[in-house]
Amino acid sequence: MSNEDPSVRYAATQALGELADEANEAVPSLIEALRDENADIRFASAWALANNYQPPESAWPFLMKALSDPNRYVRFAAAWALLKTGYNSNAVLPVLTEASLDCDVWIRCRTVQTLSQIGPAAVPALVEALRDEAFDVRYHAAASLSVIGPEASAAVPALIETLKDSSEEIRSIGGRALSTVGSAAVAQLIEAMKDESNDVRSAAASALGRIGAEARAAIPALNEAFIDPTWPGRVCTVEAMIKIETNESLFIPTLIRMLKDDNLRVRTDAVAALGMMGHKASAAAPALIQALDDEARSFRIDAVCALGKIGVAGTSGLCDALRNEDEEIRTLAADSLGAMGTEAQVAVSALISALSDSVGSVRVHLIEALQKTCSDVGRILPVLRKALEDQQWRVREAAVLALGEMGPDAGETVSALADALADEHDLVRFRAACGLAKMGAKAVSATAALLEAFVVEGQAARSIDFGIKAVADAMIKGMFDRNRKAVIRALVAMGPASVPALIKSLKDEGLQMVAVFLLVRIGAPAVPALIEALEDEDVRVHATAALALSRIGALAVPELIDTVKGSKGTDGQVRVLAAFSLAKIGEPAVPAISEILADQNAEVRRLADLALGRKTVRLRFLKFRKCWIPLATAKVKSLLRFGR
Repeated sequence: MSNEDPSVRYAATQALGELADEANEAVPSLIEALRDENADIRFASAWALANNYQPPESAWPFLMKALSDPNRYVRFAAAWALLKTGYNSNAVLPVLTEASLDCDVWIRCRTVQTLSQIGPAAVPALVEALRDEAFDVRYHAAASLSVIGPEASAAVPALIETLKDSSEEIRSIGGRALSTVGSAAVAQLIEAMKDESNDVRSAAASALGRIGAEARAAIPALNEAFIDPTWPGRVCTVEAMIKIETNESLFIPTLIRMLKDDNLRVRTDAVAALGMMGHKASAAAPALIQALDDEARSFRIDAVCALGKIGVAGTSGLCDALRNEDEEIRTLAADSLGAMGTEAQVAVSALISALSDSVGSVRVHLIEALQKTCSDVGRILPVLRKALEDQQWRVREAAVLALGEMGPDAGETVSALADALADEHDLVRFRAACGLAKMGAKAVSATAALLEAFVVEGQAARSIDFGIKAVADAMIKGMFDRNRKAVIRALVAMGPASVPALIKSLKDEGLQMVAVFLLVRIGAPAVPALIEALEDEDVRVHATAALALSRIGALAVPELIDTVKGSKGTDGQVRVLAAFSLAKIGEPAVPAISEILADQNAEVRRLADLALGRKTVRLRFLKFRKCWIPLATAKVKSLLRFGR
């Protein structure tokens, strides 16, 4: 800081400013820098004190002296620093007022931002700043006045002028500042509603709406502006009146009359206003229903949307709209009914009847609406099952999604989704698997269908013509992988409930590996059934059961030991298979394996010896000459990688 080179002192001052230590240990050095002969160093010091430190009272005299610094940047930074310390704002105000008129835009902009901290005393300076030629200065001046709020009432005339600004952002922030001033601005905002400029009138209406109940005196002016057919800002006027006056019934008769106006713009604004009022505009439902016969298509569409927003009162009109010749209107009517949920149950019959619509996309929206509105599962289920036979896959997908949302307790939902697993379109099959996965153990009756779907998806992936382009090939194979993973998730979600069906699947060469994988994922709850499967005469069953037990690991050891020690099988098959599983488990089973070293069965003893010696474990058992176990092990390893 005492170096002769100004650039070194400047760099040191900046470095101290960036430290911003809470102990303010750098403050004495920064105060000393305020007396430096170099203006840049004095500014850097004052700026650091203003932004990164909390200057102590001992710094006030030096900062006060800096207020008269010949450099305007230093004066501004010193004033800002003093404001942050809570110093008497009246002493700082003259400096900031002068800075707000500076020739440098940066100083003027920073100054008007700072003036908001002074309060009402800064209003004259901010009013002057509203006339500044620079956009940023005008914007921040209005923003500062909005911070001051009701105490800035003297600025109302100048803020009214900002509504005429060429910039929409200035008009917006000016209107917001007027609304924070409150009731003091109402009279002049009412006067602004008579301005020739549409922008001024719109901004004034929005400001009155934000003021709220205190602007009730503006209702006549807003109403007069609303019924003016030449003004495009009627919607914001209605919005303002709704915010000011809670009794919407005062406006509804006028809006209903406007629905029949010859001017399309007037009718459109009226229907938009009714939609904005929501359920409070229910008295207008009959008029909106009549509006569905209007010659203008855009107006008919707006009327359907408004009926949906006003709620239950518009249900009958929306049911009529389901039969409209316009596809978009039918779609919007279905969506509106669906948005009402069970409150629109009276529309269920109309929705079911409308499912004969010739347009597939409309049928999709009808199914979605039906699922949301109908709480009677028995009534909707046959409809959805029929939709699963639709020629368009999008409709079938919508039906599957609806079935998935109904849950497993909904009668034949599970069987319907199981049937959808055989759909010709891959996305429908995917949605069906996802729906069953959400149901968990309650979808156990679909286990066989899911296992079959896994095989089919695998066959479909292998049957792809590898002569097609590589990118398309990868996309198609990815599609089938997605479906197979969804099937796996559904089967895993079933948990122990699926064990009997999985054990049965061990006899099917195409299903046995996925069954083993799932049994391993289920873990301990599957062990008793797998132990029982060791007794099966079919080599495919007892071999893969032994493999599954070995993959389950330590959780299966106690029951495997009991099996080796307690089985009475005449050919020793079960005991040998149990010993094999223990040997494959390895270290977790070592303490238990030592218990069977003296077993009467030579093959059991050999497997125990090999396991303890950590040698390769193989079976000499006659029924394994077809290499079921090595083959099964390779397949399960592959499946485990796939299931991640």
